[in-house]
Amino acid sequence: MASVAPSSRPSPGSPPALAVLVVDDDAANRLLAVRWLDRVGIAAVEAENGEDALRVLRDAPQTIGAVILDVVMPAMTGYDVLERIQEDAALRDIPVVILTAHVQQESDVLQGLRSGAVDHLAKPFRGPILAAKIQSLVERRSRQLLLEERLRAAEAQATTDFMTELGNRR
Repeated sequence: MASVAPSSRPSPGSPPALAVLVVDDDAANRLLAVRWLDRVGIAAVEAENGEDALRVLRDAPQTIGAVILDVVMPAMTGYDVLERIQEDAALRDIPVVILTAHVQQESDVLQGLRSGAVDHLAKPFRGPILAAKIQSLVERRSRQLLLEERLRAAEAQATTDFMTELGNRR
């Protein structure tokens, strides 16, 4: 069985470790994904439907490194969730990997990718592949958030006089 190296721990000045949101109406699928993520040191948050997923994302978007999103769910499909994520400026940069049943058509995969998903996995998925893809996305998102924080700090420093703490004229 292949494995993926554990993700590195954040150093001082870096953002806290990010969690992965696993969204699937099937508890067994969620458990399987969570266990594979745990093997590589990635924390997971679970949601069993689209509404719960959107609530988690909107409550703390800066703590989510990626989303694993099942396409076929009751009430709100994965495509509906993906559409709402893309409509929200605070959420659209969070990478989403869609999960589809292997019997689904190629057009379903294309629909997800065209709707904003960054990748696709077919069920049943291979754990090491899932873990490697998600680990890469979480690390990229972590670097993105760190860069954004550094940019905000640089902008604040450039627009504020360090001695008087008054705003500089532009």
